[in-house]
Amino acid sequence: MIGKLAGAALLTCSCGMWCTKQISRWRGQILLARELGAALERMEGMIRWQNLTMPQILARERRRKPCGVYFEKLAAAMESGSGLPLCWTAFWNSAEYGELGAILSGVELNGDARQIMGSLHMTAQLLYRKSDQWQQEQQQRERLCITTSVAVTAITAIILI
Repeated sequence: MIGKLAGAALLTCSCGMWCTKQISRWRGQILLARELGAALERMEGMIRWQNLTMPQILARERRRKPCGVYFEKLAAAMESGSGLPLCWTAFWNSAEYGELGAILSGVELNGDARQIMGSLHMTAQLLYRKSDQWQQEQQQRERLCITTSVAVTAITAIILI
């Protein structure tokens, strides 16, 4: 009997840990979308007010957390000799970035400063809207995840006991 209770308790803990991990991953994706949007807005401002080039901007953004990691990888990809627009698109199109990558790969880095600023601004706004959408979906998924976890744990515990 004690073994069955211990098994039920372990199952409850594992389901709770799984839910916590999923919820944390979903929240991380939302936070990353917002941070990337803020990074694009900073880039737009650096072009507008400081008249910096994109390589100079990427060098500055590499030091910022949490998005600096991505800009560091992008700068490393640029060292192969390819131009920024090509590297940017190829970098964000990789499967590892999913929907965020699809949005960011749409940034148009060709043209004059005004066109680049417009593209950065529009993409930042799109990231903000997407993060708001994910926030609403995430709240529903949280409730569903917790409810499902509790139900499966309860059913399994009843069967074990």
